[in-house]
Amino acid sequence: MMWLRRSDLGRRLRDGVPLILWMALIFWLSSRSTLVAIKNESVEKLAFNSAHAVAYAILAWLWWRAIRPRRQIDRAGLWGALGLTVLYGVSDEIHQLFVPGRSAQISDLLFDAGGAVAMLLLIRHVELLRTFPDRFLARPDVKSFPRRFRGGCSRFGEYLRGRQTLLGNRHNIDDTTDSRTKNL
Repeated sequence: MMWLRRSDLGRRLRDGVPLILWMALIFWLSSRSTLVAIKNESVEKLAFNSAHAVAYAILAWLWWRAIRPRRQIDRAGLWGALGLTVLYGVSDEIHQLFVPGRSAQISDLLFDAGGAVAMLLLIRHVELLRTFPDRFLARPDVKSFPRRFRGGCSRFGEYLRGRQTLLGNRHNIDDTTDSRTKNL
């Protein structure tokens, strides 16, 4: 099975577990009869509608990460994430029909879809959303280091200790006549 290749299994788990946890949090919040009591009705509507948009924007981002583990931007991945997010929004509104004190509202679904669309547009145009958190978790690429440091940690440590070589201070590590760095 291509989905369960060993090389992709860690990435699938890293992308799938937050998605499942976020969907569980949305489900748990929607099963509460009252979340917060706000006295001003217009502030309450603004707070709840904003919360819907933000929650489903994050859900769309998590769906996109789960669908596209290689982080490619294509229409199929973006439309798939949008469809699955809206489908979960529909199921959430149906779920709220059975919760005392809650009701299903089309406006909530529109705010869910609006948040998802906004996030998917941001994914297309903001690189940080495509690379977060992978950029911060990745090991540095060996090829990004200068060639003279690829031989091992000892030479890099020497560089940090004042650019000394194994032979002491008399040779500079940048010396191209040094036989140890010439063949690297």
